[in-house]
Order: sequence, then C-alpha cells, then structure tokens
Amino acid sequence: MPLYVDDSVVLHHAKLLQWPNSIMGWIQGRFVGLASFSLSQPFSFNLLSIHFFTITFHLANAVLIFYFVKSFFNIEIQVNSHRSLNSVTQPVPLKFQNAQAAIVSFIWLCHPMNSQAVVYISQRYTVVAMFFTLLTIIFFIRLLKDKELIKKVQWAVLCLFNFILALGSKQSVIFLPLFLYLISLYVLVQYRGRLILVGGGALALAVLYLYLNPALVSTLDELTRETITYSRLDYLATQLKVTLTYFGLMFYPEGFRLESDVSLLKFFSDEFYRYLTIHIAIVSLLVVYAMRFKQPLILLTLALLYLGLAVESSFIPIQDLYFEHRMYLPSLAIIFIVVNILSTVIKALRLPDSSCILFNGLLIVVLSYTTSIRVKQWQEPLSFYQRELEKSPESTRAMSSYGKELAKNGNKDKALELIIKSYNLELEQGILRQSNIVGLLTILIDAGYYQDALNLGRRAINYTEKRPKLQSIVYAHLALVYYKMNICGFTKGWSKKALKLDKSNELAKQLIRLCQ
Repeated sequence: MPLYVDDSVVLHHAKLLQWPNSIMGWIQGRFVGLASFSLSQPFSFNLLSIHFFTITFHLANAVLIFYFVKSFFNIEIQVNSHRSLNSVTQPVPLKFQNAQAAIVSFIWLCHPMNSQAVVYISQRYTVVAMFFTLLTIIFFIRLLKDKELIKKVQWAVLCLFNFILALGSKQSVIFLPLFLYLISLYVLVQYRGRLILVGGGALALAVLYLYLNPALVSTLDELTRETITYSRLDYLATQLKVTLTYFGLMFYPEGFRLESDVSLLKFFSDEFYRYLTIHIAIVSLLVVYAMRFKQPLILLTLALLYLGLAVESSFIPIQDLYFEHRMYLPSLAIIFIVVNILSTVIKALRLPDSSCILFNGLLIVVLSYTTSIRVKQWQEPLSFYQRELEKSPESTRAMSSYGKELAKNGNKDKALELIIKSYNLELEQGILRQSNIVGLLTILIDAGYYQDALNLGRRAINYTEKRPKLQSIVYAHLALVYYKMNICGFTKGWSKKALKLDKSNELAKQLIRLCQ
C-alpha cells in the first residue's frame, strides 16, 4: 500500500523518535503512537511490515471489543444486585452474551468505515489509542466488580497505566475519565449521591480555578485549537452536519473519501438548527427506547458515541473538517446500539435464533466485500486521488494530492496548475499546508523553474513565522534551489538557517555535506 498525504512525514518522525522532555511532549507528540512504528524497525520500516502491525492492532481491537461488550453485560448483572425488584432491568441472558459480543466485534472488524484508520498509515495513532482505551475500560469495570482490596489495587494500576498509554497515542482519548465516571455513577448505585457531589464539587473548583487564573484559560485556548481560521462555535455547527454524514455511512457504506470539500456552517444559522434538531431527535429516541425496554446500557453506549467524537468533532477547531477515521472508536457504539435493537426486535417477533445468525452473517459478508473494494482503491494513488477530486472538486488538498501524483507520472504542467490553485485558495483562507508548499516547491525545482521556486519560497517565509519547523523546511528547499543553480555559498547559508530552526532537518544537513 503506497504512502498518502502526511504518511512520509509521520514515518520520518518515527525514525527520529526521541524520548520527550515533558508530559506535554508525550501527549502532543503522540509518543506512544509514534513508538509503535518501532516494531517495524527490524524490517527497515518496510511498508509491508508497517501495514502488518497496524492490521495486527486492528485484529487485537476486535478481540478486545468482544471482552468490552461482555464486560458491559456484566455491569448490568452487578447493578441489578443493588436494585429493588420493581426496578430490575432485563440483562442479556448468558447464552446470548457471547453471541452478541461476537456479532458486534465482527461487524466492527469488517465495516468499511474503519478501513481509513487501518490503511492510512498516519492513523496508526488512532488504532493504537483504541487498543489502550478498550483495555482501560475493561480494567476499570473489573476494578468496580472485584471486592478484594488487593485485586482492586491491581486493576486500578492497570487502568491508570493503559490510560496514560492511550493518551500518549492520541489526545482524543482525554474524554476517558469522564466516561469512566459515568460508568461509576451507573454501577455504584449505593454511592451515586456521593459521586454526584464529588463530581459537581470538582467541576465547581475547576471553574473557580480557571476564573482566578485567566492566563491559564489563554494557554488552554491555545492548546485546544489547531487553527484560528474559524471559531469554535462555527466548527461545532459544521461538525453537527459532518457527524450525521458519518452516521449515514455506517448504515449505507457508499461514498467514502479521504478528502472532503465540506463547507463551514455558521453557528445560529438555519442549517445549524436543522442538524442540531436531528441530533436531539436521535438521542431522544434512543433514551425512550432504553427506558421502554429497560436497556440502560444503551445510555452508556450513547455517551461513548458522543464523547468519542467530542475532541475532534465539537468545540476544538481542527484544520480538517472531515476525516472518517474519527469514527474508529465511536463506530463501536453505533454497532452495539443497532445490534441491541435488532435483538429486541427479533425477540419481540419471536423469530428463531437461526434467523438472527443468518442476517448478521450476511451483513458481515456484505461489509467485508465493501471493505475489500475500498482497500483496493487505496492501492493506486493516481486513480485514487482522481476519484477523490471528482467527489470533492472544491477540496484544496484533493487538488494538491492529485497534482503531486500527476507530477510523479510526468504530467508536471497539469500538476503545477492544480497545486498552485490549491495553494492560492488556501492562502485566501489563511491556511498554509506543509504538503502544499513542499509539493509546489518540489515540482518547480524538478521542472527547472528556479526563479519561481525562489519567489514562492520567500513568500512562504512570511507566512511561516509562527511555525519554525515548516519555515525550516522552506529554508532547506531554498537552499536546494541554489544548489541546483551551483551557488554553494547561498546553499550553505539557507541550510544553516534551516538547521537553526530544526536541527533534525535532513535535507539541510545533506546539502551542507554536498557543498563541502
């Protein structure tokens, strides 16, 4: 499988991996996720070995989902032991627990929605983060279940350890403590009042502390946004629409894409209210279903769905408005809910168990076939990006990605046209993407348009003052232009500037060696 978008950048960082100097370096640098690529180091980071280990993690996640679902069923049994007779729910009979857990696991494993996280090398972070997230939840449920103090301490340590590893894989799992708190509220019936007081008190103290420390609020604001191109509220409005698109793909797996030309929605616009209403309707219907059929686990699963999307699809502005790999964990919640509802319907209709097995078996076959088609599309980058641009003609990254593939195949004039168009459109939006600037400079240099490359590089320097690593890359490419022009004095000068900003810039180091 070829490299896509920022795959080469991620692999470069993985090869130069160093132990972080701080906790924030551990989290922001996604150290654990990057470290997982070290499994391929004995194989010289061969792409086949990289994909092999990603698929291995994906299979391991499917196994963990089986135990996760069984743990959820055990929660219900434990809660019933503390309820009065008239409030006891109807837990799934033991003989059906394994079957439902296996069905959820297999559907999740085979669903094409999850193919992007597995095939797209850069999203190893997502796959590894889910592995440790599932372990954290499973160990936490065991912590609540066991009564012996020694075992409780054992599960608590394992839970904390895996949460740290999950957080070091991808920041989006920061929602986990809140989800574990909700599980505690549900399971520990006899302590529910105290837990609510503790949670409410902690929230009040946190708000008070932030109120008294405005500098911290400013720091948190910077840490919790990837871009200032759009506001938090506009990003939230847009994600209300995007998440419904994700939900639709779960039920009708057609029209998957890597790039998207999703347009930004305004908060308080008519579209915002429309999509908000749909979300409220979905939540309301599931709450009614859970209460009517005494299925409270649906409420916990619903919380997992929206909390799993909370970091990347709510108030934290991220440059890319749309990415299907963000559903890698939340898709589990949707599948669990759907399987639960189907089981209730089959039970109400008194259909034989064999009909349920047959239906789910056919569903898994269809999903597997759809996934195989999607994976095959990733194997040919030129045709892949051509389809992406056809699906999303206004997507600037689809333009630049297709342009780079055209350049690799010798069509440099068309490539230049597409990448320049993408570059200019993004500058109008206040965006400067590394892949665009590097791709454009590379094509100009390869085509011998040295003066154009110099002009572009000098313009880019003005836009990269607050991004030292990207500015270092621009300096190195300016040095490359002068090297191609046989002017080693300028080559060394620009290379040294690049290394001052980023000591790991390999292109700058190589150019200095060539000019010795």
